[in-house]
Formats: sequence, C-alpha cells, structure tokens
Amino acid sequence: MKANKTFFVGLFSCLMLIACNQQPKAKENFSAEGYEITELGNGLQEAVKKDPASGQPLEEGLLLHGKKEGTWVTYHPNNDKLIPKSIQSYINGQPSGILIEYGNRGQLEKIAHYLNGQLHGRYATYDYGRLKEVRHYKHGQLDGLFSKYYPKTDKLQSTAEFKDGKQHGMYRYYDEEGNVTLEYEYQNGKKVRGGMKKK
Repeated sequence: MKANKTFFVGLFSCLMLIACNQQPKAKENFSAEGYEITELGNGLQEAVKKDPASGQPLEEGLLLHGKKEGTWVTYHPNNDKLIPKSIQSYINGQPSGILIEYGNRGQLEKIAHYLNGQLHGRYATYDYGRLKEVRHYKHGQLDGLFSKYYPKTDKLQSTAEFKDGKQHGMYRYYDEEGNVTLEYEYQNGKKVRGGMKKK
C-alpha cells in the first residue's frame, strides 16, 4: 500500500511539473484608469492607485512614455502598516528583473526573475519563510533543476531536470528520511527508464 501511495505521489508531482511550465504572455499596455498621474518631465510620470475608502496606496510606480518603468510596488489593502504585496521591476512596460511577493503579514512568498516579460532565471516559492519550490527558467521555459520540498520542513521531496521546456534528465522522489524511492530518466519529455527504488 505504501509503495502504491509513493507511486501516485510521484506521478502527481510529474504532472504538476509539466503544468507549471505553462506561462501567460505579459501585457505591455498600461491603463491609467483609477490612477493619480503626476507629470515629472521628459516623458516620465508617477502613477499611484489609492484605496477609495482609506486613501492608502494600493499600487505605485513610474511610467515612461505611458509604459511601466523601474520598480513598481503593490500593497495589501486595508493594512495600516502598508505591507507590500509585490515588488517588481519593469523595462519598457514588461517585467524585467526581479519580482518579490509577500503575504499579508509580511512573510516572503515568492522570488522570481524576468526578462522581456518572460520568466528567466531562478524562481522560488516559500511557505511562511520556508522554501517550498525552486525552479529555473530560460526565456519562459523550464530549464535546469526543479526542486520541491516537504511542507513545513527543509527536506527535499523531489527533483526533476528540464531542458528547453521539456523534462530531460533524472526525476527523483525522496521519502522524509532522504532516501530515493522513485527514479525515472527522461529524454526530450519522454520517460525512457526507471521505477521504484528499493531501500
């Protein structure tokens, strides 16, 4: 029974890895509706969106010739401490650089890197400050090692290798003692060998 549970957990993890590789296209155009715009000169503007009830900022950043530029910050609503929800860098209206996301108590939830509107580089998610997943992207596609960790621990749960958006290399699933219980090899998205491992 335990072996069957391990198999299904491993299979579910593989399917989740494939689903996580689908990325939406970034938007370029900025709609100024609902924002207070302040002219700064030379095509540069400051944009601030405020909560109508409290007057506190919900989002703020700069526009250059009508497109997001530099660092933009969003805030959790109805929060007297103005805890950031996200901090993201833009170039010419597209995410380029780092994205950091926080929970409503200020706990770190995500760090990602973008280039020209696409995920590019390290992407990590956190659960109350503990590492949950680490992925690597290249021009919007998974490329490199994908690592997943057991909830509320720092122990590795599974690893998978990707190349150009396809699973390519070894997939391994670990029990909570750190033993490999499943191991598969993939080439260009197809499983070529592997199975359950004996202790």
